[in-house]
Amino acid sequence: MKLLRSRRELAALAALLLILFLFRPGVYRLHYRIAGSIGSALGRKVAIDNVRVHLLPRPGFDLEGLVISDDPAFSAEPMIRAQDVSAAIRFRSLLRGRLEIATLSASEPSINLVRNEQGRWNLASLLERSAHIPAAPTAKPASERRPAFPYLEATHARINFKLGQEKKSWALTDADVALWQDSENSWGARMKAQPVRTDFNLTDTGLIQLNATWQRASSLAETPVQVALQWQKGQLGQITKLFSGRDRGWRGSVSIGASLSGTPKALLVKSQVQIEDFHRYDILGAGNVRLSTVCSGRYNTVDRTLEDLACESPV
Repeated sequence: MKLLRSRRELAALAALLLILFLFRPGVYRLHYRIAGSIGSALGRKVAIDNVRVHLLPRPGFDLEGLVISDDPAFSAEPMIRAQDVSAAIRFRSLLRGRLEIATLSASEPSINLVRNEQGRWNLASLLERSAHIPAAPTAKPASERRPAFPYLEATHARINFKLGQEKKSWALTDADVALWQDSENSWGARMKAQPVRTDFNLTDTGLIQLNATWQRASSLAETPVQVALQWQKGQLGQITKLFSGRDRGWRGSVSIGASLSGTPKALLVKSQVQIEDFHRYDILGAGNVRLSTVCSGRYNTVDRTLEDLACESPV
C-alpha cells in the first residue's frame, strides 16, 4: 500500500509539473512564489530573474539570477548572488496546496560576509533571525505541516569579507558550503575552501575544513555552539604572505586544528599548530625540524577578552 501510494503521489506530482510546464505564463509567475518560499525560510528578501521547470533527476526548478539581500544594517550589497541555482521541491507540500523548497543548490555563487561597526557579522544575524522563525527541521516527517528549513548548499563558491563598507583582500575560493536545520532546536553547517588574497597570486595556502553545530537560544550570546576546524597542506611562506602581505622567508608544511565549544560569551578554545620541515629559504641541509604548539583558553566574543590562556610546545 505504501509503495502504491508513493507511486500515485509521484505520478500526481509529475502531472502537476507537466501542466505547469505547458502553461508557460503560470510558470513565469512561479518565481514570485519560489522567492517568497526561500525568503520566508531565511528571513531575507529574495529576487529571481527567471525560472524553468525540470522533472529529472528530481522534480524542481532551475533558477537564474538568484539574489538574497543583506540586512541594510550591514550592507546594501546582496549577501548571496548566484546565476545558476537548482531548487528541489518538497512534493508533499504541493499536495497540501503550498510550495516548499526542500534543497537549494547553487553553483559558483558569490557570498559576502560583513562585519559592521558594532562588531556583529551579517551571517550571525541571519542565523539568529532564522532561529526565531518557526520552521520544521530540514528532514521533517511527513506528518509535519510547518514549512521546513531547506537544505542549502553551494559548490565552487567565492566568499568575500567586508569590514563595514570596505571589502578586504582576503577571500575563500572553490568553497563547498552546506547549511541545514538538524532537529527542532539545532542547526548544522560545513565548509571546505581555499584561502586566497586578491592582491597576490598565492597557490599553496592549503585547505580549510569546518564543521559546526549550534542550538536554539533566546539570544546569540547564549547560543551553544560546537565548531571544529582543520587547516592542512599550507606552506608557511604562503601563509605568512596571506596574513601580512609579505613572505617572511620561513618554509615548512603547516597543519592547524582548532575547536570551539560553549556559548559566544564563554567559548572554550583549543588549538594545535604543527610545522614540518621548518627552515629558512636560504639555508639548506638544516635537517627536518618539527615545531608543535598546543594552546587553550576562554574567549568572550561580547567584550572580546581572552582568559586562562595556556600554551605548550613539546621539544
